[in-house]
Amino acid sequence: MLVVRQNVQRAEESADQAPARTLRADERLAYHYTPVHKLIIPSDYQKRVQFCEWYMHSVVRDNVFSSRIISIDEASFRRRGIRNAYNHIWARNNPYAVKQRNFQHEFRCNIWMGIIND
Repeated sequence: MLVVRQNVQRAEESADQAPARTLRADERLAYHYTPVHKLIIPSDYQKRVQFCEWYMHSVVRDNVFSSRIISIDEASFRRRGIRNAYNHIWARNNPYAVKQRNFQHEFRCNIWMGIIND
């Protein structure tokens, strides 16, 4: 009976590894995708560029400008949980894959922090 269990266990382990062996035999490698923030409104990019240009000009005009800004950061906990960082894309060459995320369209809990004056 012990021999039968060992054979069944070996067969199960072999079946679990078969897809990876097949992909490697086809010279494919596992690549991770990079999550990126989706720009929902087409004008988002231009607005961000305008803000950066405004900030740079403000710092040039007033060298203590940045010390009067509240710096903020936040952490989000989504209802879908944490993304699986072990997902892969199997390919012969790195596709530099990205996955857009719709952060504005889902429920989440934010934790916010602000720092004033350096």
